[in-house]
Amino acid sequence: YSPSNQLIAAAIWELATDQTTIDFVTVGERLRARNQLTNIGGPEYLVELQNATPSVSSAAHYATIISDFSASEQTAMFSANAERYFRI
Repeated sequence: YSPSNQLIAAAIWELATDQTTIDFVTVGERLRARNQLTNIGGPEYLVELQNATPSVSSAAHYATIISDFSASEQTAMFSANAERYFRI
C-alpha cells in the first residue's frame, strides 16, 4: 500500500472504531485533525479516490453488466463446444 492510502485506511479504521459515519468529509476531517491531509495529497486525492470507487447506488446496474457478461460468456463457451454436445 502507498503511504497515502495507509494514512487514509488508518483514519477510516479510527472512524469505524468510533462508530462514526465514514465518508469524504469525515475522513478528510480526521486527516486534517491529525495534520495528515496535506501528506496524502489533500482533499483532491480523496475526491479522486471517491470518483474511482464504485457506488452502492449503482449496484443494480453493475449486477446487470455482470449478468449480461456471464450470459454472453456462457453462450460463447456453449457455441465453441456445440459440436461435442451435438455429435451424432
